[in-house]
Amino acid sequence: MAQPPSAQAVADAQAAWQDVFAGGPYTGLKMLQYLIAATGPDQRKNREDFLNKPKNLVSVMPVVATHDINRLAPTWQGKTGRCTSLAVKVVNGLADKKANGKLVYDWCIYDLGRHRIARCRNTGIVIDSSSTIAGGAFVLQEGQWQRFDKTNASWKYKNSESKFERNGNANGPVKTSSTPISAQAAMVQCLAEVAESAFDSVPTLFRTMDANHVGKFHGLIVWAPAAHAIKLARNSDDYRAKRFATIQWAKYKKNKKGENTSELLSEMMGTDEDLKTCLQTLQQWVLHYGGPNGPAQW
Repeated sequence: MAQPPSAQAVADAQAAWQDVFAGGPYTGLKMLQYLIAATGPDQRKNREDFLNKPKNLVSVMPVVATHDINRLAPTWQGKTGRCTSLAVKVVNGLADKKANGKLVYDWCIYDLGRHRIARCRNTGIVIDSSSTIAGGAFVLQEGQWQRFDKTNASWKYKNSESKFERNGNANGPVKTSSTPISAQAAMVQCLAEVAESAFDSVPTLFRTMDANHVGKFHGLIVWAPAAHAIKLARNSDDYRAKRFATIQWAKYKKNKKGENTSELLSEMMGTDEDLKTCLQTLQQWVLHYGGPNGPAQW
């Protein structure tokens, strides 16, 4: 059973969580870039193949699954991406911290069904990108439910079993994981999810910390490769309500089987001036809706 953590252990974990959270957006773009690069030696062909048949990206996963955590570093070590990247980067940065000659933290990563988190066995501290608790990182001792303000998410840790729910009912459906996984396995699972969904959407959600040290989200950019579009929403609620602007580029012609060819529809082809306008629109949108860290995160 975890012992009550020292104030310093909590403070260090919260500082690391906040630094990583505000240091980059929630995004799968770096992961997508990594996956596309892994499909073959000709990077230009890789990009063209993805744009033409984005659903085929999943075929690269058997190769990516053999990459160790150091080789996977571009997906978690820089500006962090999804929940897994944040957890892996935070715990990696805290792994060697000592007090009185002993390691402070002993981290375990759990896969809870399209969501990965980390919990320290020594201190009970949890690293979860979806936390809305001041400071980000929080202490979850065994047997207690922890609810996040402004969300329907709750945590419980009991008998070495991490549980997660989103319906606000402690007796309702939960996501359960009793077996910790390695950082490498966590990143591979996250990459597999990106590969599976990238044809439809690759979201980038800008984020910062507010004055109360609570994580805050700003504007949302969604790249939709199959639709040949970029969608711009002021926030995730607007996007879910289909309130967004769209930057559209030419689509491929279809063959008799309904498959994309390598030829673009001439009636959708824009001019150089159109391209310039689209780029300016995107830049201005980031300035207005990306939050104070938007330009740096983009």
